Amino acid sequence: SAPIAVSDVGSVTKGTALVAGGDVLSNDSDPEGAALTVTAVNGQAAGVGTTIVGLYGTLLLGADGRYTYTLDNNDPDVQVLGAGQVVTETFRYTLSDGQSHYVPRPGPWQNLLSFSEAFDNAAWSRFSVPGTLPAITADIAADPFGSATTADRLTLSGAASGIYQSAAVTGQHSFSVWLRLVSGDGHFSFNYYDGVSNALQSAVATGEWQRFTWTFTGNGASNGNVALMHDATQSATGVFEIWGAQLNPGATAQDYLPTSSTPVTIDNPEPAELIVSSTLTISIHGA
Repeated sequence: SAPIAVSDVGSVTKGTALVAGGDVLSNDSDPEGAALTVTAVNGQAAGVGTTIVGLYGTLLLGADGRYTYTLDNNDPDVQVLGAGQVVTETFRYTLSDGQSHYVPRPGPWQNLLSFSEAFDNAAWSRFSVPGTLPAITADIAADPFGSATTADRLTLSGAASGIYQSAAVTGQHSFSVWLRLVSGDGHFSFNYYDGVSNALQSAVATGEWQRFTWTFTGNGASNGNVALMHDATQSATGVFEIWGAQLNPGATAQDYLPTSSTPVTIDNPEPAELIVSSTLTISIHGA
């Protein structure tokens, strides 16, 4: 049987208690009593035992589960926190008992986007109202798992600008993509355009790869689309690495399914390897 993971929390305070520590594996367990190790942080094996830069500080999480979070007390977003104010940031870690575990993958397994990694392809339209169009450089960095140089670089340098791909879908769908911030401002937005109006949802990328997911309800409009963009208030330039966009029916993102010319549907997929993960959430208190 697979390990059982339980979420963890920590706390720091501006100006007084800048460091939090503990063991994320202390409340996790294995049904057979096997020893557990941390094998990835935010989806990356290279993140274990190395310093991860977060929104408000840095995390060092070792294979043995022990962690140290250090608040960046000089960060402007930390300095503005007053007494009683609290913000949080969350890190995801993967754990293993040294064995492989598999679970059925329900069908159909789908990615309704025609190009999931080639963001420089014409299937991804660039737009700007009215400023500078986004810039895209293909295959400039390793993917989130470090297995191939297939991540593209996306530069958003003005408000109301971004990239979109057609999404003439009906009913509840989930759009997901992997993003990390290279430089500049990490704020960006997802949008579903239903042929008449927009449904914007904002997010913030950090220097570590994260898979962002947004859920929306499509109305079947032939000119509907999903976009990654700056909204009208997000004008500061941000340079991102981007990989693995996916659009599938339902309220959650399915396992990533790459596409390179047409949407893909697998009606009876093979079982998937179970990845057991949990979260460490740090609360940052003002003073």
